Amino acid sequence: MCPPVAIKANRPMLLHPIRTLFLVTIAFVAGMVYERTREAERCVDRAGVLSDLLCEDQK
Repeated sequence: MCPPVAIKANRPMLLHPIRTLFLVTIAFVAGMVYERTREAERCVDRAGVLSDLLCEDQK
């Protein structure tokens, strides 16, 4: 006869979807910050000014 299998009762299954949603949200925000920084650097390289997510030429 097989020995009984211990069930992990210390980790409720309810937290798995919440944790996944939390990690996906953090990854999304990090990606947005990264892309905005890259766009600002490209705008400065083209001698522009970043204003409300739009690169405008300096006059």
